[in-house]
Amino acid sequence: MQTLIRSTLLATLVGLGTLSSAFAASGKIYEIDRVLGSSSAPITILEYGSPTSAATAAFHRDVWPQLMKDWLNTGKARLIYRDLPTSPTKAALAASMLAHCAGPARYFSLLSTFMDNQSAWSNPTNYVEGLKKLAVSSGMAEPEVDLCFKNSDPLVNSILNRANDAAREMNVKTAPKIFINGKLYDDDLDYADFSKALKGAFQ
Repeated sequence: MQTLIRSTLLATLVGLGTLSSAFAASGKIYEIDRVLGSSSAPITILEYGSPTSAATAAFHRDVWPQLMKDWLNTGKARLIYRDLPTSPTKAALAASMLAHCAGPARYFSLLSTFMDNQSAWSNPTNYVEGLKKLAVSSGMAEPEVDLCFKNSDPLVNSILNRANDAAREMNVKTAPKIFINGKLYDDDLDYADFSKALKGAFQ
């Protein structure tokens, strides 16, 4: 999955400045939203996910590769990803924060690395060291990682404020939660069912 995301990311990553007219189905626009797909896509997939959630990791591992191939890379859909930190919350926040600090072009790749290696870092007592090792091995410079942790308050506040909005306005309290053109997708998180729902929205 990591290789697929890295190979397609630069072609599909959409700048936030082009998205204001495209997010009608997703509600608010947040500066820290991360997006894959075309700004002109007729379908908007909104995902609230957590790097400490096994279900989120399974969705990214089992569904994302085919989703990118069939929908995001073809211009049929765009995906907005938003952090929703789950237990252990401090570890999830730290992972989300590092992915943001890596920058938009590296965000999904690093997020994927964290999800693929949850057992290596998600222990609530030593998550910082585990995340740091993974981030450095994925291309972040060690001083860059240290600076991210040092200047964490503004980014953590932005992540938490957005998550609090989701809980208050959309009743989103667990991850993953996925919306297709504003409608909650509440079926099994396998590609066959998910693709069927997308085809229904596409027609």
